[in-house]
Amino acid sequence: MTLITTGGTIEKTYDEFDGTLGNRESLIRERILSRLRLPYTQIHVFSLFSKDSLFMTDYDRTLLSKTIQGQLTKKRPIVILHGTDTMVKSASFCMDDFKNLNLKLEVPLIFTGAM
Repeated sequence: MTLITTGGTIEKTYDEFDGTLGNRESLIRERILSRLRLPYTQIHVFSLFSKDSLFMTDYDRTLLSKTIQGQLTKKRPIVILHGTDTMVKSASFCMDDFKNLNLKLEVPLIFTGAM
């Protein structure tokens, strides 16, 4: 399985120094993957960026789409961790990109977030 992280609430951390909550770096390995009990499952993690989805640009979505396209050739299911505010916009962007390239999805492709 491939896990692509982009930020969002699921990856926000609390900064005790200034009391803010924000996307600073991906902590998925520490928070989730180290606790999974899937001994025969390989999870390949790609941390593209760590942003609140409200601040994502079309450049970010293009990077996400190209990363997904590269992973599709490996025939592994793909999960994208994404902020929920603009998840639909990013998923639509990627699907439009795939249609323009005549790409068929042969594996599950899941966008998910914390909300």
